[in-house]
Amino acid sequence: MKREDEKVIQQLQRDWQKVDDLSQDVTTSRFEASQQVQLFVKEKRKRLVKELLLFLLTAVVLLSTISILFLQSQKLFLVIQALVFFMAVVIVFYLFKKEKGKEGQWVE
Repeated sequence: MKREDEKVIQQLQRDWQKVDDLSQDVTTSRFEASQQVQLFVKEKRKRLVKELLLFLLTAVVLLSTISILFLQSQKLFLVIQALVFFMAVVIVFYLFKKEKGKEGQWVE
């Protein structure tokens, strides 16, 4: 029994030593911190520019398609607009109903 207790104590001491080794304070210099911030800002700016270009490309394609449809067939354009309006109403109704359902639920 005593031998098992000693083994458990030694194992716990090793585990605590490992935890202490992991939690040692690692200090970074101001230079390293500023480099990390600059790298983060650069990556964020790249992502923003990429997203903006994708948005602009999508907008140009959609507007071009709508313009061509309008010039080719005004009736088709009106039908598309009516369908989009109808779908928007259905989506808004669905989201409103979903939000109302969340209000009635208990949060635990």
